[in-house]
Amino acid sequence: MSKHGAEHAIIERLFRASLEVHSALSIAGEEHTVRLLRQAIDHLDRSIKQAQSRALDLELRPPRGPTPYPSPARPRAAEPEGSVPAAAR
Repeated sequence: MSKHGAEHAIIERLFRASLEVHSALSIAGEEHTVRLLRQAIDHLDRSIKQAQSRALDLELRPPRGPTPYPSPARPRAAEPEGSVPAAAR
């Protein structure tokens, strides 16, 4: 699995967990339990947003490695004083 695929799989699992906690919230009766479930949902939702942002950054980042474009020509090193230029030899 690629790095991007792993990021998306994590996001999907977090989203499913959030939906399951939402379902539990709908049947929770105790105020303390409801508050804990809402906190869990908030943490999951923030984690999902953070993971999505990271995955998007990875997708938009230019690839590493050699560039597909040639690099600009480098100036030749100056020849020592008093020597004959290479083109004149």
